[in-house]
Amino acid sequence: MKNLLIVLLLFAFAEQVLPQSAVYVKDRSSDETGRRFIYYLKEMFNTSSSFTLYSYIPKTDPVLVVEVLTMDKNDGDSRLEGTQTMYSVIWYVVSPDYNWGLYLNATMGYSGKQRIQETAVDIVANTKKIIDEINQYLNEN
Repeated sequence: MKNLLIVLLLFAFAEQVLPQSAVYVKDRSSDETGRRFIYYLKEMFNTSSSFTLYSYIPKTDPVLVVEVLTMDKNDGDSRLEGTQTMYSVIWYVVSPDYNWGLYLNATMGYSGKQRIQETAVDIVANTKKIIDEINQYLNEN
């Protein structure tokens, strides 16, 4: 029964999300390095041929939300403050009217300000992998 519900929900937004996925990056950054990370992440989505980046959640179509929370890893240490950010990323799909949502995946980690571009690329690649797994699941069922 649970698998049937998941398949029905996936079919409900599959045409809209796949193959060029509508993505909204929900920015919950609280530090300078985290804000730069979000900037690079949005730029990567914006320049990717696999995604359409929205600056809002559309009222007509489901959207893949990539919610990113960041905070300074060295908050309170004046020598290291601002050099690293900790992040949490949650991937989920929401309907335009917020009547339903579907959790897909989550990850967390940290990145130094010298590597935030590479970390943004990793998050975009993980997003593409999630979409590819949904495609594969839909094709098999």
